[in-house]
Amino acid sequence: MILAIQVLLNYYLTSTIDPGSFKDTTSPSYYLANPVSQDYEEKFCSKCNEQKPERAHHCRYCNRCVLRLDHHCQWINNCVGLFNQKYFVLFLFYTSIAIIYFFILLINRTIELISKHSMEQTLPEFDLLHLLLLGFLIIVLIIAAISILALLSTQIYLISKNLTTIEQEDRKRKHLQPNSSNLYKKYDKGSIISNFTVVFGNPSLYWLLPTPPNLLYKGNNKKGDIFIV
Repeated sequence: MILAIQVLLNYYLTSTIDPGSFKDTTSPSYYLANPVSQDYEEKFCSKCNEQKPERAHHCRYCNRCVLRLDHHCQWINNCVGLFNQKYFVLFLFYTSIAIIYFFILLINRTIELISKHSMEQTLPEFDLLHLLLLGFLIIVLIIAAISILALLSTQIYLISKNLTTIEQEDRKRKHLQPNSSNLYKKYDKGSIISNFTVVFGNPSLYWLLPTPPNLLYKGNNKKGDIFIV
């Protein structure tokens, strides 16, 4: 029951919370210091006709620039960005656990049926259909698990480097250019925990709960970070 609530609640929050837009940068409550890093060159989005904040990208589906845009997800009909990425990762995490849990239940039920009828040396038509349905569901769960676990592992890796999917793909495109490996390295805060605080807030059990992240993590704040205060 708790697992189902976590999956549904995080899905709802991911799909309904605004990932962040230019209007959020006009409020001083979202900044501790300067809104951009020292070497950032000010940009202007010709599509939005607004200033383009650092690490923001224009989404052609939402037709606006999104703060720290990771990607646009068709399954949630929303962008994954600064203010909802935590809920997206938690949704993937708890969905993965749910899939593994149901997979174990289905395997146990299949073994139970096979063991029962192997001893009786009979297999009624109803139980044959039951076994076929179990087999079909197991295959579906395996496919879903591979897809979701792959996406979850990618998200965890990128967050550990304080990168977004867009920035990672940009690095791949420019891998032949000089110093391409150092592209976006300025966002790396030096440790995995510190990088995770950008999305999840202070290290605590709240990382596992669908609560707004407290991003005011002392000692890890850098010029250009956006904060909730």
